[in-house]
Amino acid sequence: MYRIHISSIHKAIQLSVPYDLTHIVHSFYTFYSTLPVEGENGDNIWGQDYTKQQRFMTLEQVFQCLHSFTANVPERAAIRERMIGHLAGHTSIPYKDIEACANQYSI
Repeated sequence: MYRIHISSIHKAIQLSVPYDLTHIVHSFYTFYSTLPVEGENGDNIWGQDYTKQQRFMTLEQVFQCLHSFTANVPERAAIRERMIGHLAGHTSIPYKDIEACANQYSI
């Protein structure tokens, strides 16, 4: 199970989603707030951007969210494919492992 810092996820989703579908990026950003903060400060980081906090998602969570947030989006498959590539570029997770996880949530 791979854990990914949300800053990497946020970069990848911003690059994967077309400009006119930014509601998907915002859905991810809202989801980040539900994740626990790790480290000394815990949840006491008022005013700090979520992507700068020590919050993590599993690779499975990323593609579950993507699958859910793009349910009614015609470009869903293209967004998913771009997300696989951008995650591979922003993390140290092998492309084939990301693709295998994404395929569990294929359209």
